[in-house]
Parts: sequence; structure tokens; C-alpha cells
Amino acid sequence: RLAKYDRLTMFPGDNELSMYSVRNLLLNRDKADYVLAMIINLEYRPARRILISAIYSHIYTTTFGIPIKYINSPALWPIAKLKEMDLRARRYSLHAEINVKLLRQPISFLEIDGYMNPTVFKSSAVRFKNIVEVIYSYLRLCFEIFVTRRDRYSSKAKRVLPPGVVG
Repeated sequence: RLAKYDRLTMFPGDNELSMYSVRNLLLNRDKADYVLAMIINLEYRPARRILISAIYSHIYTTTFGIPIKYINSPALWPIAKLKEMDLRARRYSLHAEINVKLLRQPISFLEIDGYMNPTVFKSSAVRFKNIVEVIYSYLRLCFEIFVTRRDRYSSKAKRVLPPGVVG
């Protein structure tokens, strides 16, 4: 609500996101209403974390019918759209809630490549309280998208293809 500029982003505090990804997001900021990075080099994550992230993303993308690779993608979000949303998630579910709500509106989006830093190996994501928060947020989001606010979130965002890609 206090944002002064037209875009907002959040990055993990553990230095997971590479400078390449940050730069790529910023360089592509004007090519769509909303730009998000799909992490390509997953081999730097432990196998258990890759599996959990894949299941988590699959559940969200299939439930809500959204065509992105990773539901918690780092992104540049349009402030005007964020200010219209009633965001309830905290912690690990916030990115997912924002991404679902944006991708179920008539806006354009661009999914670009992104990389994580290879030195990051630790994760505190799989903890009981985080799992409870994720399940609760998912169920609340389902209710909002399909019941209470289905008129607002019944559209689909339009994918913008990266330069050089022919649709």
C-alpha cells in the first residue's frame, strides 16, 4: 500500500536468486504487465526440495489452471493490481497467492529464464508450521477463487512470448 513505483518484487533473503535473474527481470519489465522468472538450474537444490516444489507447483497450476512452471516464481508485480487484491497469505504462500490472482485476470505476462546461486544448499521451507500455513492458504485461496470472488478471478492472463520466439 505504501509503494511509490509501478512494480514490486520480493527476493529470498538467503541469496538464492542470482544477479542474472534480477537483471533479467528488470530488463524485461516493460514487455508485459507482469514478468516472472522460471528457475532453470534446479540441480543445485536437494532432490527432496525439488520433489516438494514440483508437487506444490503442480497442485497449484492444475487446480487454478495457470500456465507457468513454478508457482513461487520471483516476479515483478504490477502495484496497481496488487492494491486491488485482498492478500491474506503470509510467509511461504504469499508468492503463490499473488501469482494465482494475477494469472486469473486479463493482463499480460512474460515468463523468463532465471537461475539460482549454486552455493545455496540449505532450506527451512519444510517445517510443520510452514506445511500447515501452506495447506490453510491453499484452501482459503480455492474458496476465494472458485466461490466468493469467482467473478473477479475467472479470466486468463495472456502470455507474451520472449523476443525471438515464434508462437
